[in-house]
Amino acid sequence: MKRIAITIFTIGTIAAVGTACKKPKDNSTQNMITGTWKLTIEADDVNGNGVMDASEQMADTTNYLTVYNAGGTGHTIANGVHEDGFTWAVDGATLKLTDTALTTLTINLHIDNISASKMTLSNTFGGSTSWEVFEKQ
Repeated sequence: MKRIAITIFTIGTIAAVGTACKKPKDNSTQNMITGTWKLTIEADDVNGNGVMDASEQMADTTNYLTVYNAGGTGHTIANGVHEDGFTWAVDGATLKLTDTALTTLTINLHIDNISASKMTLSNTFGGSTSWEVFEKQ
């Protein structure tokens, strides 16, 4: 009986030490963005109310992917064709994308919502807002 108690104690101690040594998950915005994202919905604020209404949403059918590499670089893929390269950085709730060919072109997108599986970005230009909704692949 003593041997069983010692075995259970040893297994419990090993499990506790193993759990305590695990690296904490990095839930930073930058870490969540890193990866490949598929564009699923595009929307334009047609009625000007600042809300992405269901009637303004269009499902994306182009198979458009955006790849954000951990080192701050990335590229887009449309229908299987590798397209534009860019660098990216997160500044608060802003995702800054700079075209690698045209380094003077930087786009600032607002990160409206992000989770491990879904990201919504918006851009306001000339008083009109547009949104893009992505799902992580």
